[in-house]
Amino acid sequence: MILVGMANFQTIIYSFFVVSLFLYRASAEKRILLSDPNYVIHIESALAELTAKVYALQTKFSTQQDDLDNLETTLPVTVSGATFVRWGRTTCPGNGTELAYEGVAAGALYTDTGGAVEYVCMPNNPVHEFTDYVDNDAHMYGALYESKVFSSTNTGDRAPCAVCHATTRASQLMVPGRNACPSGWTLEYHGILSSGYRGHKAGTQYICLDAAAQSLASFSSNAVGKLLYRVRGKCSSLPCPPYLDGRLLSCAVCTK
Repeated sequence: MILVGMANFQTIIYSFFVVSLFLYRASAEKRILLSDPNYVIHIESALAELTAKVYALQTKFSTQQDDLDNLETTLPVTVSGATFVRWGRTTCPGNGTELAYEGVAAGALYTDTGGAVEYVCMPNNPVHEFTDYVDNDAHMYGALYESKVFSSTNTGDRAPCAVCHATTRASQLMVPGRNACPSGWTLEYHGILSSGYRGHKAGTQYICLDAAAQSLASFSSNAVGKLLYRVRGKCSSLPCPPYLDGRLLSCAVCTK
């Protein structure tokens, strides 16, 4: 598009130059033009030749524009890809996705009032670069299931996670309350909407826990950490219907 635009600009400048030159010569040799019919014929012939050249250039540029348009439609579309976390699983769902890393779901302790709210996926191969052991800082705990999720996990089990890259899709979206994606989006996985417990001090976020969640065995029956509870809709302010009071909410992770 830029090359064609420059070419059209050059054509205009060239045409302007030709016309200006003709006017200049016509003014300078006005008496010759009036007294020499053959000279007038010569000028008209030269103008016709120049007009034909300009037309040929315009046709060439139009053909080049068509070639560029055809080339743009055949070039592969390059996208950076969407990244999402598959909570409760150690693998990615396939469907054009690749595993960046697997790990364990983690976050702040559920009783820490100043703890960070989000769940994070901590890799299984950490690097401990810093060696200051004075403990006046924030803490990171593993995330524990506190509800039986589709009868596939036990209360107190640690939750795994997988960070996935959708190589051919650029955007990702978590849809709460649905197990399918909007039209035009690709379903990566669906599951149950999860968060921390409403009565605990620490804030949390809503995440989509895979419907086929896996467990990492707990280190201890007394383990504490970032907790995962199922989320239920409440009709005090959600519109009912379509929502049902106390019913568990689904979720879907989608890419496009």
